[in-house]
This record gives sequence, structure tokens and C-alpha cells, in this order.
Amino acid sequence: MKRSYINEDGYRQRRIPGHPNASPNGFVPEHRHNLEQKLGRPIKQGYHAHHIDGNKLNNKQSNLVEKSPSAHARIHAKQRKK
Repeated sequence: MKRSYINEDGYRQRRIPGHPNASPNGFVPEHRHNLEQKLGRPIKQGYHAHHIDGNKLNNKQSNLVEKSPSAHARIHAKQRKK
């Protein structure tokens, strides 16, 4: 079985069986997992893992921050205006 793949939305999914948010086949969005490792806790319910540089495949902990849905939407709205 493969260890990771990129889903239809462009996010890398990593196989982490037993993770509380894993899909039935054991995959978790890598960016969310890496942000949880950085924070030392789960991402708050309903919150987003935001890629600072906008690159969905740059899942380094230094490139990830937790954002509320409204704050995350504001960031992307500003980017679309450029």
C-alpha cells in the first residue's frame, strides 16, 4: 500500500493508521498532521491549517499556522484581489 498520495484538491495525504482523524483507509492530510505536531495538540475544531507561502505541498512546520475559518477566508480573499 502506498504511504502517501496527492488528493484531487492538491493536498498530500499521508498514511497514519490510528490517527484520530484518519480516513477509513488510514490517510490524514499531511499539512494538518504536521501543524498538530508543531502545536503539540490537535487543531481546534473547525479551524484550518494555512500554508503561509500558498504552496499546498510545502508542509514544513514553519510554513503552517492555525487560522479560524473567518481569518483564513480573509487571507485568501486578499490574495484573489492581487
